[in-house]
Amino acid sequence: MSDVVSLPSKDPATPLKLLATLCWTDPAERTLAQASFAAATIIAGERRAKSAIVAGASDRALEISDMIPPLLRNPAKTETHHIPPGMLRQYANAALAITNGFRDGLFESSGGLQAVVHAPSEEQLIKRIAEVVRGGAVSAALQLIMVARMERFPNKDLTPSLTRARSLLEYSKRGVNGFGTKRWQTTAFVQWGCVAPLWAGVMIAGGYPWSVKDRYFEQAVLEEGLFSVLYDQDRTSTALSFALTLTNFATTFIPPKAREPLLTPSEVVRFDTDVTAADLPLSPLSPEERLAAKKAKTKEDRLDYQKG
Repeated sequence: MSDVVSLPSKDPATPLKLLATLCWTDPAERTLAQASFAAATIIAGERRAKSAIVAGASDRALEISDMIPPLLRNPAKTETHHIPPGMLRQYANAALAITNGFRDGLFESSGGLQAVVHAPSEEQLIKRIAEVVRGGAVSAALQLIMVARMERFPNKDLTPSLTRARSLLEYSKRGVNGFGTKRWQTTAFVQWGCVAPLWAGVMIAGGYPWSVKDRYFEQAVLEEGLFSVLYDQDRTSTALSFALTLTNFATTFIPPKAREPLLTPSEVVRFDTDVTAADLPLSPLSPEERLAAKKAKTKEDRLDYQKG
């Protein structure tokens, strides 16, 4: 049965649900992560409201950071706001409204207090996100993007397939870790292909292809692109639009000589959202990538009979 996640574009909880979906492919583990995300947001909101009330009682202004769920906040880009005494009550009410919304919504729907008992800690959540960003999820997304680019801009010497995408990525060494061997990429796609359309959508909305040479696989760049999408509602909506297009592509495009699409409908994580699919801003292969294509072994063309 296909996995389906509800991601309404205007729901304040959607960025956290999207983050959980990107980093936990198992539905039960994802739900526990969502419970932890919601709990952290509730605690942060209550602290903000309390700080505003205490400052108001002393008739003093308050310096406080953006009212963004803590696990979505980018420390390098977080803004500090000056709240004058006359606005503190309004600020406290707004913080409590957001807190109550998460408590009645994402927290309860994810199992509430019973789920938190078994849910990962905030430290474990942060560690998991970092591991996923460094690992196979990004590789799976890059493979899907590469196939989509090859299909969009046909070349008689390049078969748009996962096999060819992996060859190109292996020979297109960038950054400290490069893109990985074909074997490693294959394993990554088996594990993370189910959320590759979502990851690819977020990466494209976050600015892929990044212009900084030799930094494609550096964690800081990947995290910046990810969180720039998650803490901006408009960019989150854009990512979901791209992900819809990529989901349709992955489940319908059958490479030449292959028997199945890149992902079958039962393999991919489906999501319900109110946005519509958008055209992908894809670019042709770069000179470096074309050079990598020439280096790729021609015998791999025979492997295109196989899926991936």
